[in-house]
Order: sequence, then C-alpha cells, then structure tokens
Amino acid sequence: MNFIIAFLMVLFTNFSLYSQTTDISISGKINGTYPDKIFLFFDGNINAKDSLSSVIANGYFQFNLKTKLPILCRLHFSENTNIVEFYIDNPTTLIYLNSKIETNSENKTKHTYFELDSIKGSVIEVNRQLFEKSLAKVEALNISTIEKKKFAL
Repeated sequence: MNFIIAFLMVLFTNFSLYSQTTDISISGKINGTYPDKIFLFFDGNINAKDSLSSVIANGYFQFNLKTKLPILCRLHFSENTNIVEFYIDNPTTLIYLNSKIETNSENKTKHTYFELDSIKGSVIEVNRQLFEKSLAKVEALNISTIEKKKFAL
C-alpha cells in the first residue's frame, strides 16, 4: 500500500512540475539587414502579437520571460514581414536568423524576409527540422506517391 501511495505522489509531482511556468531565455543573432526591434508571441495568443519586443543591438536580441514548456514561439519584425516559428523545450534557447530587407520598386514599400538558420537548446525543434529536411528529400524523388509513403514508414 505504501508503494502505491509513494508512486502516486511521484506521479502527481511530475505532472504539477510540468504544468508550472518556467523562467526562459531566448537569445538570438541575426545576420543580414534587419529593423531595430523584433517581436515574440506564442501559439494560441495572436492578440499579444506585438506586446513582447526586444531591441536588436549589433545583430543580437534577447527575451527573458515566464511560460510553460514546451511551447511554439513565433517571431516577426513588424507589419511587413513574415513570421518564423520554432519550438522551445528548454529554459535557455539560442537561435540564429538570416534576414534581408527588400523594397518594392512600384510602391516603395519595404518588406523584411527572414528565416531560422539554426537553433540550440531545443530538442523538439531540432527533430522537427530533421524531419522536414528528410520529407523534402523524399518529396524531391522522382517516384510514385505510393513509393514515397514507404519511405515514411
């Protein structure tokens, strides 16, 4: 009986720790041209799209906040930009981005394009990137859809 009680206590302790908020740090380095601020929001919270920001100084930025892990994060620069998403599952994450700003010659609007180059500190994101690369390789093969599905197994 004592074993069952001890087991249940350990089990419920793990569940409660998993669902608690954690202090996290997301540091980043951007190569290329970029604006002076970067914005962060989380999956399911589009209303807070512009509420968390960090100044970019010499290509570096950092976010320090509390959240539950793992979580899907989304970064953007401003209104005229794409959104980059990545998972974090660790209190400390380091990301590297590549960026460029293009100006439309017709209406003189600037648009910033950026992409996630690499990430350190997130096992989920590294595995997701490996999966997407292998999926792209399979899709590029000149074989039937049925044969492509065999690669997925």
